[in-house]
Amino acid sequence: LERDPNLVDAPEGRGGLLLWAARSGSLALTELLLEFGAKRDVRDPEGRDPVELAEAGGHSEVAERLRRP
Repeated sequence: LERDPNLVDAPEGRGGLLLWAARSGSLALTELLLEFGAKRDVRDPEGRDPVELAEAGGHSEVAERLRRP
């Protein structure tokens, strides 16, 4: 990410990496992506944002982190 910050928002098939991190419940990856400026306003093909995906998966810590500035 340091070499190519554009990778932060690269699509992975169902949206960007932040969506994947939220869906999978990876707090560490979520924090890293946010640190590198990941866009929070992304949506998956069904229209869900990262907070919605984290909550749907029962990943409350990730959802809380995504709500903070």
